[in-house]
Amino acid sequence: MTPEWIWLLFIFAFGACVGSFLNVVIYRLPLDKSIVFPPSSCPHCGMPIAFYDNIPLVSWLVLRGRCRGCRAPISPRYLLVELTTALLFIGIYLWFFLWEYRRTGLDGFNSLDRFFYSGGWLIYLNIMVLTAAFLAASAIDLELWLIPLSLCWLVTAVGMLTSS
Repeated sequence: MTPEWIWLLFIFAFGACVGSFLNVVIYRLPLDKSIVFPPSSCPHCGMPIAFYDNIPLVSWLVLRGRCRGCRAPISPRYLLVELTTALLFIGIYLWFFLWEYRRTGLDGFNSLDRFFYSGGWLIYLNIMVLTAAFLAASAIDLELWLIPLSLCWLVTAVGMLTSS
């Protein structure tokens, strides 16, 4: 069985990756751009971002918040969204499955049992999709004072599909 700390590290890293994707959503959705294509590039010089410059949390720190090509500043929002998402992913897992401050009614000897074998992953997936959508909507709203309707539809659909 996997040690708990390895699982927690994975959840944190996965949350940071989701946060990196949320940064794409936050930047492109209000501009009516595709969130899938083209690949990420510097908004100042247009240089494509290499895979090694797209590692959540690490790349922003290594590059000191600047583009590798033109040295233009990269907003600290990118780091904050990635870190916030990672902390939310780990915090909600701990809250529901390790500390059990929120009763789920799931059986299991430990947190990994409740997560994997009792269906806790489905509860967690639902909560994390909603949390990520709310985080993206909040970031867009803080910057532009608007919330894209597509995020509202996503939250509504996920909420209705998983409410029973």
